[in-house]
Amino acid sequence: MATYICSDIHGEYDKYIQMLSTINFNSDDNLYILGDVIDRKEGGLKILDHIREHSNIHLLKGNHERRLVDFYKGLYNTFPKERNPWFRADGLITYNKLQEKDELYINKLVKYLDELPTVITLDTYVLVHGGFYSSSEDYTLEEALENTSEDNRLWNRTFFTSDIKVKDYTVISGHTPTYTLGEDKIIHKPGKILIDCGCCYGKYLACLRLDDMKEFYI
Repeated sequence: MATYICSDIHGEYDKYIQMLSTINFNSDDNLYILGDVIDRKEGGLKILDHIREHSNIHLLKGNHERRLVDFYKGLYNTFPKERNPWFRADGLITYNKLQEKDELYINKLVKYLDELPTVITLDTYVLVHGGFYSSSEDYTLEEALENTSEDNRLWNRTFFTSDIKVKDYTVISGHTPTYTLGEDKIIHKPGKILIDCGCCYGKYLACLRLDDMKEFYI
């Protein structure tokens, strides 16, 4: 039994399946995906279907899942197509795939994504797509959860680069590709791990095994 973490697959279905094979993922293991499995590439719906078929694969909400939900809730109705926030974030490729599905599929998918958690705690690890609020000093997990909006949990990019830590926990996040910070692989800092290695930008899909901190790359 092992616990794995990955993030920001962005429609790279073949890399996703290859990673499951590489880590020899089986029914005794658990995989936590820190959001953004859709958009940018064409395989996002296939990844979501696969996740929903496996009770030991757990998805957190990312900002791209949030964009899809907001779109289908009508929050972008006032935007012209070329300025639609989801489409401008490479969501049009997912939208076009959804046009091949029936209304029941779409409604169930939107409900599923809308109800996804934004934070999961595993022992001394906290999983989140983006990050937590800015502060002049370290804070507790309870303070992090109480004072951080969903928007901040999904879109925050400054938490990882700051020196702020959540006391007694290591925060594992995605959202910001490591190559934008000068690294190709997973970045470890005191109290923080960044695992979005930019697979949809020609870099790596990364996966971290929590049991022994072994890193896998496709």
